[in-house]
Amino acid sequence: MSFSINKLVVAVSAVVAFGQVASGVDITVFDKVTQYRSNSGSKQWWGDNSSAAGVQHPDVRGIAEDNESEPGTAIGQHWDVEAFRVNGLTLSMIGGFNFMTGEDTYASGDIFIDIDGDSTWGTDIGGGGTKVKSNSLFKYDYVIDLQQTVNSSYDSTVSSIGTQYTVYKLDENSVQVISVAVAANAESNPWIYHSGGEAVTGYVGRDIGVGFYTGTDYAGFDGNNIHHMLQFDLGFLGATIPDGTVFKFAMECGNDNLVGVYNNVPDQGATIAFLGFGLALVGGLRSRFNANVTR
Repeated sequence: MSFSINKLVVAVSAVVAFGQVASGVDITVFDKVTQYRSNSGSKQWWGDNSSAAGVQHPDVRGIAEDNESEPGTAIGQHWDVEAFRVNGLTLSMIGGFNFMTGEDTYASGDIFIDIDGDSTWGTDIGGGGTKVKSNSLFKYDYVIDLQQTVNSSYDSTVSSIGTQYTVYKLDENSVQVISVAVAANAESNPWIYHSGGEAVTGYVGRDIGVGFYTGTDYAGFDGNNIHHMLQFDLGFLGATIPDGTVFKFAMECGNDNLVGVYNNVPDQGATIAFLGFGLALVGGLRSRFNANVTR
């Protein structure tokens, strides 16, 4: 009997663990750039069919970030960045935007990370045109550097990125970053890491996980339902991700911003579903065990 009960416990544990692996947690938050139409009803972002003033962009998460880009920008699924998801210590970045190849002449940005709650994001710090700026304006603590190549004007020489990333630990004063190309979307700053900081041991030249998100959580637009996905290992943050950690991304032109905030929320939907399956499995195994005992 003891042996069979142990087998039951192992079976349930395996099912629950698989439930946690099956689906990460969406940590995306509103990027602080207008989610309403102006009082005149002008289209400051795209995705809905209403031109009424003050109408909020529809998003099942209630944050107006899916099928959305920033005021005055290009529209289309290929310009939309949709979500950050966290599964254990794996960060997934999802969007219609092709992070690997970029779009037109504009390359992916880097992922900036704040762990102590003092970063500045969603704030117009002025300027564009890919200028070099100090991290003292932003106060990020780490960056996942996708190693873009820039010319003397700090524009990307190609829109594509490589297949590897390096993590740098940043400080607020000596580190320099590069701004987005379009001054009108200065809230999107910064774009990429430039210099300073310290490469994190074990996170130099790591392979980027590249694929597609095949879930149904995010909408396509105008017949395009492709959702690109990159994945990164967050083990450099420790055994667990600190509560309140901020993740920030923007492509070179600042067409769309993506912000995530991690608050250690378990993936209850998938886990509960698989736990239910596990309990059913326990019931079945227990019935077989009792039947065998009474024979």
